[in-house]
Amino acid sequence: MSQYVLEPRSRVGASCAFVFVICSLLLTAFLAIGPAQAGPPKHATLKVPSQYATIQGAINAAHAGDTILVAAGTYTESLVVNTSVTILGAGAAKTFLQGPAGSDVLVSIGNGATVTFSGFTVTTANLLYADAIFTHDGAKGIIYGNTIRAVGNNSIGIEVSYVSSATITGNLIIATSSPYIGWQVGIAVLDLSQATITYNTIVGPGFEAILLEASTATVSNNVMGDFSCFLSVAFTPCGTSWLNDYQGGGVVDYFDLGASSITNNLIYAVDDGVQMAGGSPGVVVNGNVVLGSANYGLACFDQVCAYSNDVLIGGQYGVGVAATAVVTSATLDHVTIADVSTPFYYEADFGMPTPTIGGTYTIL
Repeated sequence: MSQYVLEPRSRVGASCAFVFVICSLLLTAFLAIGPAQAGPPKHATLKVPSQYATIQGAINAAHAGDTILVAAGTYTESLVVNTSVTILGAGAAKTFLQGPAGSDVLVSIGNGATVTFSGFTVTTANLLYADAIFTHDGAKGIIYGNTIRAVGNNSIGIEVSYVSSATITGNLIIATSSPYIGWQVGIAVLDLSQATITYNTIVGPGFEAILLEASTATVSNNVMGDFSCFLSVAFTPCGTSWLNDYQGGGVVDYFDLGASSITNNLIYAVDDGVQMAGGSPGVVVNGNVVLGSANYGLACFDQVCAYSNDVLIGGQYGVGVAATAVVTSATLDHVTIADVSTPFYYEADFGMPTPTIGGTYTIL
């Protein structure tokens, strides 16, 4: 009898010992790992003006990843955005951001931040110099669905510079609506920067619709017009000579880094439709339509250029080539030239060989 009773007790003791060992192991593991890690932070939505009286006040209070919703209305302030946030207006027809007197940059995006900005009409106020939106110092701007008015003498609608990047799409950019007509530029990509520029409408009167300098960009499916040296008091003399005159243009590309493409744009009433100068190796120019250029539909200066499937209608010259320091040539691939005064223009500085134009083209 005692043996029968002791046997179950020994089994119970062994089971308790086993459970104790398992519990000890689990406790040790818990202490080693610690409490469960917190999940990703929840991003906040900040509202202007119901929560914050000003857009800048909301920006100052925001953390990376937050969204700032701006109600319809007029806001007179300049913005400095150094945090990765999304700023959304109630629509360009309802939400107006205008610069205070004397402000030279209306929306400054910097400090390496990634900032989405959409749904505003932005109007500069400085009549001497102003950038409506300025992306700089390693930042990335995602800029879409805005109306941008760069008012004043020497103004830029959107500038991307100092090794920055931007996606610019679906905006209406008015380079100037002021009698002070100087060096107005719709979009400028400068200083080793990169941009994707698509489906924008860019109108003057101004000097250059899109300026690329020492940078790279994808420029496609934009409409741009009314950009000419003759519309600016900042440059003189204006004319067709690359050696002696100034020219404005639709897309102007200087010292390209070599990966740009300029495709399927509609360009009208400019000096030069697409102007490439100073060495732009490997740039793709394809499928653009240039109407009524004062000087050249396509201009190639001091470099080797290639154009394909472009259509040039009206104006002084179809294709212009000029060499001042580098052997220059243009190769055409199924380019159509219609209703121009002279199909081709050649110019060479002293001691330089005359540039050449070759390939396949149709003259109507």
